Amino acid sequence: MVARIDAERHRPRRRRGGSGCRGSLGAVSGRSIVTARSADRFRELRRGVVARSEPAFLNHDRSVARYWGLLPERYPDFQFCLVDDASGQPIGVGHSVPLDFDEPWSSLPDGGLDWALELAFSGRPGTQSTVASALYILVADGFRGQGWSTRMLEAMRAVVTAEGLTHLVAPVRPSRKAS
Repeated sequence: MVARIDAERHRPRRRRGGSGCRGSLGAVSGRSIVTARSADRFRELRRGVVARSEPAFLNHDRSVARYWGLLPERYPDFQFCLVDDASGQPIGVGHSVPLDFDEPWSSLPDGGLDWALELAFSGRPGTQSTVASALYILVADGFRGQGWSTRMLEAMRAVVTAEGLTHLVAPVRPSRKAS
């Protein structure tokens, strides 16, 4: 299932191809966003979050296996870490992709994460991204239970609007899908 989340209320200036560090955001003051455009820093920060916390289901999905490693290179401005400015510690990591989806919202498919990855990497030349899809947000162990998932979503909205997109959809995985 894919849910629609409007990104319109967050309108930072568009900055395509920047340095990879977006600086502080009003919605998450005292925090900075580091994108995969700043490759070494992003990898270091992401490793600090994912090494202990990544869910096992990601290792068993064909689309994830095929495309996940390509995200930072193909869509660097849509992969980010939220960093606490005071400590320099990563709070969480977020992954999203731009999509060419120009259909009624009611026609969002049930394909979820697989659908979003396949569409993002379909390589249709000349298409214009119209929405972004959240793929994954992971809050670092030390920041869990403190409301950071909401702030990570706010940061993702800011990343998406900075790239000129006004809508964000999110594949929703049932909590007991593996059962």
